[in-house]
Amino acid sequence: MTEKTLPTRRLFLQRGALSVVALTVVACGDKAVVCKKDTGLTEQEEQARKALGYIDKGTDKTKACDACAQYVAANDKGECGGCKIVAGSIHPQGTCNAFTPA
Repeated sequence: MTEKTLPTRRLFLQRGALSVVALTVVACGDKAVVCKKDTGLTEQEEQARKALGYIDKGTDKTKACDACAQYVAANDKGECGGCKIVAGSIHPQGTCNAFTPA
């Protein structure tokens, strides 16, 4: 005969604490990239960004800016880069209609 052991309060608390620690490590492990607001762009540059359909977070990861031949990576990881076509700061996971595979 095998006895079924019910989860104890101690076991529940131990596993809960481990889960919180694991989630904290995962969430803090990679610094989120936040691009500064481009306030110094001319009206023509703003219109060009809109015409090219640039967005900071694309849905198709295969067409992300950091995989584009036009993307100019930032010196520091965790910062926004630039683009040879689109003016202003460019998020590495952004995308636009001028995507060119690297």
